[in-house]
Amino acid sequence: MQHFVGVGACYLDTILCVSQYPSEDEKLRAQTISTRRGGNCPNTLEVLRDLLRRVGAPTTLDLIAVLPSRQSTATRKIEESLMPGVSLQACLFRDQYHNPPSSYIIRSNATDSHTIINYNDLPEMACNEFYQAADALSTEDTWYHFEGRIPNVTLQCIKYLRRSYVRACISVELEKPPRGGLQELVPEADVVFYSKSWATGAYALEPPTGDYSGNVAYHPEGSRVIDTIGAGDTFIAVTQGENDRVMIEGQFESDKAIHQYTPSYCPEPLTWGKYESSSGPDRYFLLAEFREVGQQPPEPLRFTALLADLHKRSVSPTGKFGFHTTTCHGNSQQLTDCWEESWEVLYRKQLAFVFQIDHDRQPDWPEYEYYAQLVLEKSVEKLLRPLQSEGRTIKPCLVHGGLWDGNTATDMESGEPFVFDSGAFYAHNEYELGNWRTPGHRLSGKSYIRSYKKHFPASEPEEDWDSRNLLYSLRFNVTSAYLVPGSNYRENVFEDLKELCRRTCPDEVAEYEKRIEQQKDGRVELAQGSGFGGLREEPGEEEEEEEEEEDEEEEDEEEEEEEAE
Repeated sequence: MQHFVGVGACYLDTILCVSQYPSEDEKLRAQTISTRRGGNCPNTLEVLRDLLRRVGAPTTLDLIAVLPSRQSTATRKIEESLMPGVSLQACLFRDQYHNPPSSYIIRSNATDSHTIINYNDLPEMACNEFYQAADALSTEDTWYHFEGRIPNVTLQCIKYLRRSYVRACISVELEKPPRGGLQELVPEADVVFYSKSWATGAYALEPPTGDYSGNVAYHPEGSRVIDTIGAGDTFIAVTQGENDRVMIEGQFESDKAIHQYTPSYCPEPLTWGKYESSSGPDRYFLLAEFREVGQQPPEPLRFTALLADLHKRSVSPTGKFGFHTTTCHGNSQQLTDCWEESWEVLYRKQLAFVFQIDHDRQPDWPEYEYYAQLVLEKSVEKLLRPLQSEGRTIKPCLVHGGLWDGNTATDMESGEPFVFDSGAFYAHNEYELGNWRTPGHRLSGKSYIRSYKKHFPASEPEEDWDSRNLLYSLRFNVTSAYLVPGSNYRENVFEDLKELCRRTCPDEVAEYEKRIEQQKDGRVELAQGSGFGGLREEPGEEEEEEEEEEDEEEEDEEEEEEEAE
């Protein structure tokens, strides 16, 4: 299990939105007031918690921060904002204090500026307090992320980790250049996150010639400020290892393709790359346009209209189904980096791919594997071949590849729906809706599917729509089953497999169920090396004759023994 520890301040922010910044001695009515937990490290931990929950990655998240008394109202409010998922057990509680570090923020709607007044009377963390907290966590494979508020203390804490926990990964964020001592942290860290204040440009003068050289800050065209209150926070999306390189690159290419056709529907991906690290596996990052998440999921009509627009506008560069690189569902690679003229062929490959992973990771279940193989051999052909035969055709559409209520939202500023965290490729448009069939997803309501069909009618044969939707749901639910072991996903998939087989190949199902009844233990054995659900063949006539001869010989021997006695 991986471990991430954030070390920094935890604030309670009170935000007043006003029409314009007040002048001295002016009385002004605020338009809105809100209170929320702040602090760079707590915000980073909250984002990581939500992202890790989506992909089912087992990771322990801890915060080391100075807080008031455990019994104070403020501490309880902070804990509620981070639980479940982020532990405060390593925090330093000042029992004689009841108020947390606080920020009072005046936000001007006229200029989007924000003026902050901080108050903090809590004694700051001392080096020995951090040492004790780190020792209590006592694990080697831990990522420590420092806010870099008090450079001299932060430096000593990092050096202690280097001496005591040599395998720890260390990152630090540098926000305010005038703060002395921040530069000394850079050579000690594996990863450094710089704020915009460090990237305002740099010039050099060569005295002998008087020539200037330099590099100005990059200003992307068409960029605009979304929310200045979050300007001090750093959104950190970091992964490590070769599989995660594929995941980051795949998401970048996916978001890039979606943004190309429907810019408002997906945040613009800016870049991705690899961090240079002196120890441990390679680490990769993704940088994208920031949008503040509002209502999740968005209301059906506008959301499905934009989704259908993406499906209609997109054009496969090859005219085929597939994608130019591998994309992922969660942290699991999906078979997309190939091109097929037949949607039936590509989907069968993709479904067999996840069935094989599930088979390798999960306990043997012969009945499950039999129905899985039957779906691959019978159901896929029965339901997908008619889409591209008898004069029918379907268009390869760019799909998000993993839509559920957790990666759809309403933009707080524009009010428009948008999607993120994609694993795109060119597919049958109805494939997109397969993930909506999962129980518990808020997109599974009839209103979303009904709204989508108004914009993009069902493919012919229309009477197969529900069975196709059930078939497409398998790709998502099988993946969820092996990403979240111990859940009931696999049992639900088993019932779906049986139902799909009853619809598409009832004779085979009846014969199989009859054979199960004939088994004493209610199970059938798998043939050796048979893949998904291959059954042992019934004994042939020759084998039956040999068995009868052996029985007769045994009876003769018994009779001879009795006569001899």
